[in-house]
Amino acid sequence: MADLAHGSRGELRSRFAAVRVRPAGNAVERRIKAAASSEQGWWDGILPDNWLLIEWPVGAETPTDY
Repeated sequence: MADLAHGSRGELRSRFAAVRVRPAGNAVERRIKAAASSEQGWWDGILPDNWLLIEWPVGAETPTDY
């Protein structure tokens, strides 16, 4: 496993990270598909992405709060 203290640009300088994620699961897909269909009349099949904020508390070995 990669060293968690290093990112793709070198050593980490912050206790926070923001990553883009896409929801998964049929319940999420049904809700989004229904909303898109009612607004546009069609759905492109791609779930929208969201930002996930991750905190790495001081003294913790790994990030703990998502």
